[in-house]
Amino acid sequence: MKTLFSMLILVLLFAFVGFIESQNNTEEMIGAYSSALDESETVSTHERKVPSYTELDLILEGKEEVDGQIVETYQEYEIYKDDQGNIVKKVPTANYSYISYNAQ
Repeated sequence: MKTLFSMLILVLLFAFVGFIESQNNTEEMIGAYSSALDESETVSTHERKVPSYTELDLILEGKEEVDGQIVETYQEYEIYKDDQGNIVKKVPTANYSYISYNAQ
């Protein structure tokens, strides 16, 4: 009975913390969105050329040997393309992927 009661208290505590955290994230997102709107109001919609679509891609940044293993480092990029499929811009993200394999 004590174990069931403590588990119930723990679940309620996690639910409460999750609710509080989601409220903080919502307020931050609303603040960031409204400040972005304020900055973009000065630019006319005709002056801004919005890319047709975006994709994420991993690009090889480096290759090195560490302790007999080859380690490849890939960085994720946001790639913006126009209607014809031409790359408008590439923006690096903070995400990296690492692949290692035996050197032979």
